[in-house]
Amino acid sequence: MKKVLSLLLAAAAAFLPACNNEQTNDVPETTTTVSNTETTSAETGKPEIPLDISGFTVIGRISENIDDKRITYEKKISETENIEKLGEILDTLKDANTIDTDYLRQFYSVTFRNDETEEAFTMDLVSMYIKTKSSYTTDRGFLIEKNGQKVLYSTGYGWQTSVFTKLLSDELISEENIIETKDAPCFDENYAAKGEEFEKGRIVFVREYFNYAWGYEHSGSFIDDLGNTYFYDLSCLENKDDERPLLDILYEEVYSKARPVSHTDPKSIAKCIEKIPEINTSAEMKGEDAACDAGISTIFILDENNEFIALSKWGDWQGTLDNPAAKDIIKIYESMPQERYKIN
Repeated sequence: MKKVLSLLLAAAAAFLPACNNEQTNDVPETTTTVSNTETTSAETGKPEIPLDISGFTVIGRISENIDDKRITYEKKISETENIEKLGEILDTLKDANTIDTDYLRQFYSVTFRNDETEEAFTMDLVSMYIKTKSSYTTDRGFLIEKNGQKVLYSTGYGWQTSVFTKLLSDELISEENIIETKDAPCFDENYAAKGEEFEKGRIVFVREYFNYAWGYEHSGSFIDDLGNTYFYDLSCLENKDDERPLLDILYEEVYSKARPVSHTDPKSIAKCIEKIPEINTSAEMKGEDAACDAGISTIFILDENNEFIALSKWGDWQGTLDNPAAKDIIKIYESMPQERYKIN
């Protein structure tokens, strides 16, 4: 299962201690807890979640990118063990933190429906954008929608997200469960322009993220000289014979078709552009090993000839170009305030 739109996810793993390259899908053993008393939404400020879903019809849905196509699978989940596991995840949300932030729906979703009471709700795995001092980072959690009310529960990269994705992948990914096949864009469809007009400039910064730890992942973000930030995910081109340079792909497949994610002060971008001639591209990138299986994220600035100049890296290895101008640019880059374009 290819990960889609996991943009800048290495940030969460960048602080992990060194580890070996063995991967495991093991998760902690959990026990379904069914309470004798129902906690009401009025008491908690959250939509009421049934603690026993054994009487519910459970429909799972997944979308994945293969080559340049997006395939969607859907199936009724009838295995008792899997329904119980979903119940365990729901049970943990009673104590999870609710959060008010922007989010993107991931491609894993479950609908629960009680045919007798007509009670229904959905649970989507989502990426949440958490605002830091100078930018946004991502976190994982679940979006519960019930009776028109939406609530985000922050779980981070805990066992709940691992179980949810693996369970649905194992259950649904089969040719017989395909319900839709369509073209896959190189950005999340929530950010399709949809007739909106955004002024276009010149791409100045590109953050490029690679990770081969759990399969191929190639994603990132870029900022133009107008201060607009865009996210991209090239898993849509993963197995496609596309020899275009990265910059051409960004302009043609993302910049011309997507809306920006956030906006910063273009004066900060201009200050960085002014310092480009001072960069010594022969300088050494000094750094050290920092993590394991976090991938590598590289920050580039583009000169007037659209040549990429690597300024810093972080992830499994992190460091900065040993040059005063490069270090000054990184400081400005990391301090730029971001104002998010609302999508939800």
